[in-house]
Amino acid sequence: FIQTATANLQASSLVQAITLSLVEEWGYDNFFAHTEAVANFYRKKRDVFDSALNAHLGGLAEWYTPEAGMFFWFKLLLSQNQTSGLDEGDSEDLIRTKAYEGGVLALPGTVFLPNGRKTAFVRASFSLSTEEQVNEALKRLRTVLLKERGQALKGWSTLSATEAQVCIVMSYCFEEIVNPEFVKFMANLFLKYNVDPKTAERVL
Repeated sequence: FIQTATANLQASSLVQAITLSLVEEWGYDNFFAHTEAVANFYRKKRDVFDSALNAHLGGLAEWYTPEAGMFFWFKLLLSQNQTSGLDEGDSEDLIRTKAYEGGVLALPGTVFLPNGRKTAFVRASFSLSTEEQVNEALKRLRTVLLKERGQALKGWSTLSATEAQVCIVMSYCFEEIVNPEFVKFMANLFLKYNVDPKTAERVL
């Protein structure tokens, strides 16, 4: 009964009782002002996330800006020649494993589908993260996604394993690496001075 009531009949009875108590204590005008302030607070956070999506995942993901709630539901374009409505791939492995290992925490869309089918969608919360954290997370997700698509930068296929690792580390520090020759130069320096590329983020 409780599950049915909260799912399709009404809000939680406890939440209703708390809301009524607040309205009686504060008065309608003060309660309305509070809800407006809360809505404005989360609207700004939503706009920060939307702006970061455009900056880091423009052309690599599709989404609609939510009008309510505290989450973005966006579709990763997992391949370069992806056709909408056909096999769009599955975000689960990329989000649960590769993105997580890169320091990005989100949920693959499959966990929200009743049949658990594959989907390229991802759900991410914007309620707690700062603007800096949002930009860093989406920058890292971009790096993981580009590597998955096999086009992290022009000349990627010519990079050695060390150079590829350098490229990934540097991508965490700069928005985009556009010159593979510079990556090779940095990789040679790391090899010359016996620097582990995995620790290079501290230097950069």
